[in-house]
Formats: sequence, structure tokens, C-alpha cells
Amino acid sequence: MKRFLSFILCVIMLASALTLTGCKDKNAVGEAWEVKAYVTDQTQSATVAQKVGFKVNRNSSSIKDVWINIQEIDGENIKLTFCKYKTNSEMSTELYENGSVMDNGPRVITAQQVKDANKSTKGWIKVNASDWNLSNDSVLMIIDGKAIIREIVFVNTKGERLSASINKAYVAVVVKEKGQDKKTLLKEFSSSELEAYTETAVYGIPNFLLDNQEAFDSKDAK
Repeated sequence: MKRFLSFILCVIMLASALTLTGCKDKNAVGEAWEVKAYVTDQTQSATVAQKVGFKVNRNSSSIKDVWINIQEIDGENIKLTFCKYKTNSEMSTELYENGSVMDNGPRVITAQQVKDANKSTKGWIKVNASDWNLSNDSVLMIIDGKAIIREIVFVNTKGERLSASINKAYVAVVVKEKGQDKKTLLKEFSSSELEAYTETAVYGIPNFLLDNQEAFDSKDAK
């Protein structure tokens, strides 16, 4: 009898484990990019604006809207700028703006907006006030402020969600190595470099902005 009960218990535990690990909730937003304010000797008291360069697969269409899912903002607001970008030269990897700035400048998103969005649209906020219609694959996001950002989605003129990847990013990544204290790495990372730090980083990895795009499809579901 004891053996039988033990067998039943093992079966129940195995089934529970498979349920937890084998089924991903497509409506749940995945990991998040925790953006911390960072100050260098050069910037003195001003925080460094962090940048993420995306490669968007437009499929011959234009990027009409940008949606962002924010868990919370540390402070009153953050400023987001979206624009076309390119590198300074063939030998340089430095990200910089190259025209086509969305809504002609930064979009201010307040902490109250984030609280309201988490109640009404599961955290999703449309960044642009007017149609962007950007016919370009390279999109640069510049963020000024502290926040925890879950996901970002690009939508075309047909209302379709576009696939995207991170090309490079100028961000502050905090890592903790064996036997060492935390240290901050502020530089321009390639996508592969960021991927290599996903296991050891305490925070600062923007790759998580694209880890569960399907969550956007249920933003209006009750």
C-alpha cells in the first residue's frame, strides 16, 4: 500500500512539474529590461541616455506604431525617443540618430500612465501620437530615465505585429562574477555580447524586450 501511495505521489508531482515547465502562457509578458540611471565622470550629475538599435523585419511595409509594455517607472516619468539610425562609418559601431524622429522628439511617459495601463491594457502603451510610417529597418530607441520595461512591439500599416531583433545597444549592464562584487559595464554591446551576459547579469540586458511578442495580441482581452 505504501509503495502504491508513493507511486501515485510521484505521478502527481511529475504531472505538476510538466504543467509548470511545459506550458508557456502566451498572454504573459516575459522577462524585463531593468534600466538604471547611470552617471559617468564626463556627464557629472546628468544621467547617460541608453540606446537600443533594433532591426525590424518590415516585409515591404512601413512601421506605423510602436507599443511598449512598462512594469513601472522609478520617478515621475521617462523620456523615449524613436528614430532611424545608422553608424558613423563602416569602421565605427557608434549609434546615432539619422532623421525620421517619431513625433519630432521625445515622448514623455509618466508613472501614472503606466499605472493606468497596467489596469486597462495589461501594461501596453502606444508610444507615438501620430502615424510614423517609417520605411526603414533600423530603429533606434533612446531612453532617459529609470524604468522596468517588459516588452516592445513594432506594428505595420496593416496593423500586423512585425518581428524584430536587437542589432546593438549602448547600455549599462551590471554583472556579478564569481568571487567578485557587482560591476557596471557601460559600452556599446553587439547582440551576441548581450546574449553572453544574460546568465550573469544582475540587470541591464535589453534582449528581454523581445522575449514574448505574443503577449501584445491579448492586450485588450478582459
